[in-house]
This record gives sequence, C-alpha cells and structure tokens, in this order.
Amino acid sequence: MDERTCERMLDDLRQEYQYQERQFDRQLDQLQQQRAMMRRSLTTIQQTTYQLVGRYSDDRRYLMGAMGALDRGIDEADNFFRRQMQRIEDAREDNTVEYQRQRRRVVDAQ
Repeated sequence: MDERTCERMLDDLRQEYQYQERQFDRQLDQLQQQRAMMRRSLTTIQQTTYQLVGRYSDDRRYLMGAMGALDRGIDEADNFFRRQMQRIEDAREDNTVEYQRQRRRVVDAQ
C-alpha cells in the first residue's frame, strides 16, 4: 500500500471516529436534558402532592406513603438515566478501541 492510500485510509478512519464521538456527545447531551426535565417535573409533582395530601388528609401515614412512592419513582428514573448514559459511555469506549485497532492495522499494512 502506498503512502497516499494509507494517509487517505487513516483520514477516513479519523473522520468516522470523530463523527461517532459527536454522535455520542449529542446522545449524552439529550439524555442529560431529559434527565433534568424529569427531575424538575417529579420535584414539582412531589411538592404538589405534599401540599395536597397535607391539606386534605389528616393521616400522616398516607402522606409519608405518597412521598415514599414519589422518592422511589425519582430514584428509579435517575437509575434509568444513569444506565443509559453508561451504555453510551461503554459504546464510546468500544468505538475508541475499534478505531485504534483499525488504525494499527492500516499503519502495519503500510
């Protein structure tokens, strides 16, 4: 393989790698925005529930049960977003390893 072909192949690999990195960044940004919106929404629901149950129920156990359920829901949603972000980070790492492997293969073939 001549030097020009090798350089072109390396450039193509680099461009594809950078494109994938931008995709990962965009996916992470979207997830972080969705997570922030979810947290705001659930916090608002939690505050409203606290006010309504506190106002209309004399039974504190009901309030504590409702608040506990909301807390668990927030934790579950947070865990979901954490798992999704970890999957993206894992895919990013796999992409880096694959890029390095292909790059070495091209350089070695030169």
